[in-house]
Amino acid sequence: MLARLQNAQDYVARCIAAGDESLLPLFERLEQEILVAEKKKNALERARYMAAKYRAENVVAFSNKTPASNGTAFGARLRTDARRAHVLERI
Repeated sequence: MLARLQNAQDYVARCIAAGDESLLPLFERLEQEILVAEKKKNALERARYMAAKYRAENVVAFSNKTPASNGTAFGARLRTDARRAHVLERI
């Protein structure tokens, strides 16, 4: 959605530059919508990062106490989540 808004704003900007100043309110509206979409995207990314970090911290603590870490599907899932958390920490 963000890319579509940005493309629309680019198109409207070109129209305005070509002399159609009647589109200026639309340009401003698109500008506001882009800011809202970026803010929402950033909030979603922060929430996902925090959730992954929380899961990783708790999964690692839990995986040390479970017999499922011997290679079963559940143990493999725990190891995968721990690896993802390790990657996220490097970001």
